[in-house]
Amino acid sequence: MAEREPGVTAEQRVLDDRARALAVPRRVEEDGSEIRDVVAFAVGAERYAIEIGFVREVRPLEKGVFCRVPCAPPFVVGIVNVRGRIFGVLDLGAYCGLAPRPLTESAHILIVSTSGQGSAGRETGILADGKPENQRIRGDRLRPPPEAVSAGLQGFIHGVTEEMLVFLDIGRLLDDPKMIVRDRE
Repeated sequence: MAEREPGVTAEQRVLDDRARALAVPRRVEEDGSEIRDVVAFAVGAERYAIEIGFVREVRPLEKGVFCRVPCAPPFVVGIVNVRGRIFGVLDLGAYCGLAPRPLTESAHILIVSTSGQGSAGRETGILADGKPENQRIRGDRLRPPPEAVSAGLQGFIHGVTEEMLVFLDIGRLLDDPKMIVRDRE
């Protein structure tokens, strides 16, 4: 029987096991370029990507499980109950100052977690307009973000592909003090 670490919950052990399982070495092409698996999604007319190891789950935005939060910052569009766990749902468009857009029936939520990835271990939902899809990005094809990419995200981007897919550094984004909503200051 394996020895248990004191102070570590069963849930944390499960999450740590999942993180280790996802922490596989990066794939490298024959020419030496790194391949990253990402989940790509739309926010308005913009397209974003998050490394797949940070995405715990993708689910449709269902009626009845999503609630708006009064007095929250504009980028917090609400909360969602996922199997008894409550997650805040963030709208990157509102965070970046893009024009407001209505929620549609095709909206999805990406449940992302930075636990076990070298940051403070944050979990949240990110609103996507439409169904996200898995893609692969070659590391040598990433370019610095052009000025057209929202100034609000400039410090949270690994790079941008030729197709203008913005590859987010989700750990750095979720650690941004502006993302942390406190009930008292």
